[in-house]
Formats: sequence, C-alpha cells, structure tokens
Amino acid sequence: MKWVNVSNGYSGDQYELWKDDKKLVSLSISNHTKTTRIECADDKRLFFIEKKGFLNSRTVIKNEYGILVGEVLGETREAEKGIIEMDGKRYEYSINEKTNGELVISEENSDNPLVSCSLSSDNDEEAAVAKKFKSLHDTKYPCLLMALCWYLLKPAGKEMERVT
Repeated sequence: MKWVNVSNGYSGDQYELWKDDKKLVSLSISNHTKTTRIECADDKRLFFIEKKGFLNSRTVIKNEYGILVGEVLGETREAEKGIIEMDGKRYEYSINEKTNGELVISEENSDNPLVSCSLSSDNDEEAAVAKKFKSLHDTKYPCLLMALCWYLLKPAGKEMERVT
C-alpha cells in the first residue's frame, strides 16, 4: 500500500491510499480549519486535529461531534516510533526513512505487523520539507497514521489486517 499526495496547496493537501491499482481511502487535510475529511467507499467522516502538549507533544483527533477518537504519541523526539491510541486500542507505529518512509503499524507489544505502507512522496521538495521538522506533530503524518488506523478498524478494512 502507498499514500499518494494527489494535490497540495495553500488551503490543504489531498492524499489517496492505494493498494495495487485500487484506491482504498481518500484523505483531505485543511490547513485553515485543522480538519481532515476521509472517504472510503460510501463512508465519509470529518475529524478535527489538535496539537497538544509542550514537552510531550501529541496529536489529538476528534470526530465531527467533538468526541475524542484517538491520539498519536511520539516516543522519540523525532517520533520515528510511537503509539497510536484509537477507539480504546493501542497500536505501535514505526517510520523507517531508510526504506523510503515505510510505515509499519502493529498491535501494542507485538512483532507481527498489521499493515505496512509507503509514506514516501513523489515530490522530493515535499520530502525535504517534512524532514526539516523536529516533531512528527508538525507534519501530515499523524493524519495519515490515524486515517490508516481508522480504515483498519472499519469492517471493510478488517479483511486487510495482516496484509503487507
């Protein structure tokens, strides 16, 4: 699977999650309103994104009703590894820049990955900008991580579990 940046602009970015030749999820991130819109088949959702904390930064995701649905917590300053909490479940993630930004998500304390996908950008300039940030929470990665977990928790996405 691979996240593809289909457009970026002043107002926001749009990403699509692809597996082979099939589009699984569309994601639109608005810079102005700090919202993320996710579309998957007939399901459309709106999430609000908040950056919280000073020393222990985290990204908080709330649904369209203002109810907390998840958090992305970076364990290291560069946040190459961390925890995603969503719907009461904890997942571990790791981002490996040596393999073109491969993202691996697994259940907490498990070595078996639930899913892996590429976060690499076809745009070298965008990748360079993402690397200069000191915190994962200053990038689009928390939205991409949460969208991927949301997709995995959906009934249609559950059949994708344990697929690399």
